[in-house]
Amino acid sequence: MVERMKKEHYSYQLFTTDSRFILSGSDDMNIRVWKANSSAPLGILSNREKEKLEYQDKIKEKFKEIPELKTIATHGRVPQFVYKRRYIKNEIHKTKQRRIKNVADNSGKSPKVEKFYQNIQLKLIIKNK
Repeated sequence: MVERMKKEHYSYQLFTTDSRFILSGSDDMNIRVWKANSSAPLGILSNREKEKLEYQDKIKEKFKEIPELKTIATHGRVPQFVYKRRYIKNEIHKTKQRRIKNVADNSGKSPKVEKFYQNIQLKLIIKNK
């Protein structure tokens, strides 16, 4: 992990006592501090945030053998079918927004009425998700 980020040679690595950080010393006499878990937030966490992170870790551990989740965990990318679904959903949303705008532009309604109908459409879209 460390050598991939920098091309320098690190001669010494050490975990802190709480295992949250990695200290690394290099040939150029610099000491760098790295997060051991790069996705973990820094700072004080509330009980609710701690419970959420623990629950997420348990779920990841429970379903770690599912191929799609392995792909996400190892490569940091989303499987193709998830990407396509997200793309299609985004295109549908754009189409609906374009339709609302076209109806408002061509119907001669005032901007207030146009905004009102647009808000109603957005609420319907959000409820249907």
